[in-house]
Amino acid sequence: MVRVDKDYKKLAARLPLVPIENDKHLIEAHTIIVELAAKKKMTRGESQYFDVLSKLTGEYEDIHYPIKPMHPKEAFAYLLEQSGLSQGQMGEIMGCRQGRVSEILAGARGLSKEQIVRLSNHFKVSTDLFLPRQIKKAA
Repeated sequence: MVRVDKDYKKLAARLPLVPIENDKHLIEAHTIIVELAAKKKMTRGESQYFDVLSKLTGEYEDIHYPIKPMHPKEAFAYLLEQSGLSQGQMGEIMGCRQGRVSEILAGARGLSKEQIVRLSNHFKVSTDLFLPRQIKKAA
């Protein structure tokens, strides 16, 4: 028999764990997610509820607010801009000279496998961010 924690029951009474139906419902779910995420330590019940609610909001957002895949060059440029690093500093991270960084940003060159690994390790992001994706065309 599955035992349900009292904190889980309390949260489920506040917002039942059902598929998100609309944006108002999504905002209510986000409010609870933010409250729980702000806690230094969640109880077992809070953690279980948080996990399920996060999945439900993710499913709704994937359908209603899909994120357009980013080209590897765009991802690289975004990371450079947001990090506040110079092209020279980025080159040091990647194991190349500043000129190579400029070539990548201009689209004259792509990222090498080694550079992708270095960037992923440094910025703690998936290597997938820097790999080209096949965009499916409508039939």
